[in-house]
Amino acid sequence: MYYRKFHLTKNIQILLAFICIILNQSNLAQSEEVQGDKIFKFQNKLLTNGIDFSANYVGEYFSNLSGGLQNNGTYLDNIIFSFEFDMNKLAGIEGMSIYLSGIGINGGIPLENTGALQGISNIAAVNQFKLFEGWIEQNLFDDNIAILLGLYNLNSEFDVRESSGIFLNPSFGIGFDFAQSGQNGPSIFPYTSLALRLKVGLSETFELIAAMFDGVPGSLANEKGLHLDLKKDEGALLSTELIFSPGQKEFGKDYSKFSIGGWYYTSDFEKTSDGTIQNGNYGVYVSAEQFVYSEKSLPEQGLAIFGRFGIANSNFNPSNYSFLGGLNYTGLIPGRDEDVLGFAFTSIHLTDEFRASENLESNYETILELTYSFQALNWLRFQPDLQCVFNPVIASSQSDYAFTAGMRVEIAL
Repeated sequence: MYYRKFHLTKNIQILLAFICIILNQSNLAQSEEVQGDKIFKFQNKLLTNGIDFSANYVGEYFSNLSGGLQNNGTYLDNIIFSFEFDMNKLAGIEGMSIYLSGIGINGGIPLENTGALQGISNIAAVNQFKLFEGWIEQNLFDDNIAILLGLYNLNSEFDVRESSGIFLNPSFGIGFDFAQSGQNGPSIFPYTSLALRLKVGLSETFELIAAMFDGVPGSLANEKGLHLDLKKDEGALLSTELIFSPGQKEFGKDYSKFSIGGWYYTSDFEKTSDGTIQNGNYGVYVSAEQFVYSEKSLPEQGLAIFGRFGIANSNFNPSNYSFLGGLNYTGLIPGRDEDVLGFAFTSIHLTDEFRASENLESNYETILELTYSFQALNWLRFQPDLQCVFNPVIASSQSDYAFTAGMRVEIAL
């Protein structure tokens, strides 16, 4: 579609370099002077002085085994570096923090093989190296109010579920009804935009978040690099979410989270049916997750379930509603306390206008995902993954299904 080909040897070299560095230096993580949970000694020393540095390498290979557009394999990876600065420790400014993250994206796009409109991998994007987030946050009134300004990933706080985060399909991160919106998507991976975000703790169980974003993150003319063009005709994206967390805040026994959110673009959009320009691109979603069973000996192990439903204005978007649900079990195998087994589905309903414009017969595209996260070491994780796509939209003229298998490797420093 839009992506250049990828050279496998470059990414294998990066992966091997990460492993060698960790194996050679991981014994330096602890010392009598510096204690912490980081891999390297220098990371813990930085953390003591108010700087939290982390790096992640995520690589994966997906092979479309049957159906879809073509039976072919794709390798892709991301490298992410981040710094968080505690300005209280660094400069004596209480309640202030600064965050910077950079990302390198390489590889192919699995949906080019499967033809799934929702995608297959949540790390697939245009190949580039760029600044991803860069913001400053100030907490006020005993941390009951927090104001953030800068380049900000909407999906870091909006439309987030702890229990669905294990899955690799992007629809389990932010719902498709929200992700499809805008001229260049909302402010999510891989394009973030300038934002002003307000978070208010209404009570011990209720929290409200609201934000205003530049309506077009990145650039419509250039897919690569950082672009901060504020234009009046591009408008703004307004988003808000009310979160209810009646139980334990940490994922595990008694954990639950329920939320309702909405979004609206102030700019005009082209109607799918006749091409006229109108205002009113909006959507609403509800989300819920619950830790329903915990093991007696280890409360963080057990079964969690989740679900989500969202709608979007059918005049401007390919899908007017989507829904998803699933479950995961942490520590199912004795002795594998941090492993996670997950099964979930996501389904989108296509608007009549979009189906007519694309000559599509099916109303829905549905994806089933089965995955298992294997925590090999505290810094190394393997995750085999199976996805079955029913009625892949992009491949509709060739196949009514696609079956793909993948493996993800993650190194976290």
